[in-house]
Amino acid sequence: MVYTVLFPKWWFRVQLTHASQDKQPRRGGKTLIEQLRDRCPTLANPAKAYYVPPWHLPQGDMQTIYLYTQHFKPAGCAIEYEREIFEFADGGKAGIDWALPRQDGGPTTPLIILVPGIGGTSCDYYARSFIHSLRKQLPECQVAVLQSRGCNGVELVTPKAFHGGLTDDLREFVEHIAKRLPDTPLIGIGFSLGANILTKYVGEEGRDCRFRAAASVCNPFDIDMTVSRMSQPTFKNRYLYAAALTRSLIAMFTSNQKAIMAGDIELDVNAIRTARNMTEFNEAYTAKVFGFESAKELNMSGSCVQHIKNIHIPMLFINALDDPMCYKQTIPIDEIKQNPNLVLAITRHGGHLAYFGGTGLAPWLPPQLTQFVGAMLEWVSLVASGIIAAGTIAVLRKHTMDNSQVKLVHAPQTANVDDDLSLLDLIATECPSLVDPEKGRFVPSALLPTSDMQTCFNAVRERFKRPRIVEYERELISTEDGGTIGLDWSPPFAQMPADDRPIVVLSHGLSGGSQETYVQLTVQQLTAEPHCFRTVVVNYRGCAGVKLTTHVLYNGGLTSDYGCALDHIRQRFPESPLIGIGYSLGANLITKYVGEQGDACPLRAAISVCNPYDLSASSDAIDMPTFRNKHVYAPAMLMGLMQLYRRHKKVIESGPVEFDAVAISKIKRIREFDDLITSRAFGYEDSADYYGKCSCAQFMPNIRIPFLALSSLDDPVCPERIIPRDTFRSNPYLILALTQYGGHLGYHESMTSSWYPRPITEFCAAMFNRLP
Repeated sequence: MVYTVLFPKWWFRVQLTHASQDKQPRRGGKTLIEQLRDRCPTLANPAKAYYVPPWHLPQGDMQTIYLYTQHFKPAGCAIEYEREIFEFADGGKAGIDWALPRQDGGPTTPLIILVPGIGGTSCDYYARSFIHSLRKQLPECQVAVLQSRGCNGVELVTPKAFHGGLTDDLREFVEHIAKRLPDTPLIGIGFSLGANILTKYVGEEGRDCRFRAAASVCNPFDIDMTVSRMSQPTFKNRYLYAAALTRSLIAMFTSNQKAIMAGDIELDVNAIRTARNMTEFNEAYTAKVFGFESAKELNMSGSCVQHIKNIHIPMLFINALDDPMCYKQTIPIDEIKQNPNLVLAITRHGGHLAYFGGTGLAPWLPPQLTQFVGAMLEWVSLVASGIIAAGTIAVLRKHTMDNSQVKLVHAPQTANVDDDLSLLDLIATECPSLVDPEKGRFVPSALLPTSDMQTCFNAVRERFKRPRIVEYERELISTEDGGTIGLDWSPPFAQMPADDRPIVVLSHGLSGGSQETYVQLTVQQLTAEPHCFRTVVVNYRGCAGVKLTTHVLYNGGLTSDYGCALDHIRQRFPESPLIGIGYSLGANLITKYVGEQGDACPLRAAISVCNPYDLSASSDAIDMPTFRNKHVYAPAMLMGLMQLYRRHKKVIESGPVEFDAVAISKIKRIREFDDLITSRAFGYEDSADYYGKCSCAQFMPNIRIPFLALSSLDDPVCPERIIPRDTFRSNPYLILALTQYGGHLGYHESMTSSWYPRPITEFCAAMFNRLP
């Protein structure tokens, strides 16, 4: 009341900063700021968005100090937690404090991840008061608080604890959650230094960020400037904020000194224990153990401000101008204005993480964050918007589940592979992902329900950042005509020395390579425990960074290069059994090779994934004048071929074959590419001649090794009608596994996992273990 008399009402209005609405993302007919105004009125609606501090706590220092006293009181919002210990790759440990009661609303129950400030805990008042508010307004959400190494009872087992820019731990934790709960929507909220870490992480991840939305509260933004100002010898720094933070850091070091000093880095214990401010502590400890030259380099590297421009998810920033620890000079107003995904809410008062209001000192901040969470869940379509929509989704989902069983097509009597054990019996015994009533099914992710979404997801994700899932070691080999093939081995030989363990040989699809996500996911599973197979990806001429050393590239029927690669692998590992896997055009190639070799095939077994079988029919299917073919698949596949051609144009045109440059510049279809380039380079009369001689279906009757084919009935590139079912029914060595869904090289069970690596790995293990 006193404040409303002394100051005009506009003085207390929340000031919003954001990009102009015409630049902001729009969903459901609303821009980001429109959604916040509708769903967060006390934060974003100009008529209602005010924060008035209580008359007896009018200033930032008073608010901040009062908040400190609340850390020791339940204050009507006591929260119980269940702790889970999470182990990092380097052996370090963090705590995940799950707020009780745990919500069990299914795999799509939203999860809010809290990242506390420096030395902060799940018991801090700002965390408890937010969870208390969330429980009232959005009870369907679950909450997890990340507890850093060495904090709040988490044992420190590595010399490294934490620092304000350490996003590696958060990244590893989020990846763990994403794998464990793949369909769960994630929203992150960071406080103080935790806000800096969260913001830096979101910016580093860019378009690959796992969070659907995020919020930052009392973010320092520029750690170097913040720490420098807090290290100045003022009364408040010496006796309040800097002193308190430095004492907490020294206490963390003292309680974990044994683990810290067990490392290889020499530390001056006395300098750490007698540090007068954070700069001195970071110089003596943090910068050294994390490999920085100085505290200044540590702070500058860890500041989130340089990553704000790369944020691609909706993110809210809340800061107070009277914050005594995160100074108003560090708020990057211009950078936030330039990013259409960001909104900054500035209050004149509130202190650091305090924001008490009214005579009863009710916290103002928790309801704002709760409103933001609800607004984002609605805006990014993570919560059903109506009973009808929910009912429709449920019916469609049930239909999907009912039709998700894998169906096997095979001869009446399959070939014997182990004494009296038939191929079909072996699959029934060893491959549950193909035959088990519960496990033998593929259910597409609810977020990718259609064949087009399944097919395009990898391409869309890789367009922004291709994930690096496995590590390779490249070996280059030469063919008889001087061509070069790249063999990418995984794991690298330093991690898996040469021995006679089984080897899986993988062949990529059209203009692809070992970097393709569908290849990496398979390699990841094959090389993991308990099988630990050696894998090698054959990168054909000119693909995946392999230099083109002849005037020809490769094609879908050039089995001589594949045979050359197998010969080299067998010479290097003469005692290792081999299984071949091919994807899309690579599946056509290895199927043709296996059929050509017949009884002399050096592979123990083979697997085909999304095989086109008939190149002419597949090309015709892609050229059909449908919207998706005209605007998605045909141009995307042609673009990959043309990029490959242009990349190696000089070498290709240096050969004896003359090419029509004018006609090539006007290519609009894949068939035209094969007419003008592929056929001429390899001596075929035209594309029809090339397709007719290189299609694998005609060679399949001659296959004499166990052969598994995975195909989906909704594959838009290799349609159902071209699958040679009669051949599968007549050759006892062939097994066709059909799924109703999956698209072309999709098979996404969630946004982070795919189905096909499981049956592939099970089949490989069965063949290696049971075949002589």
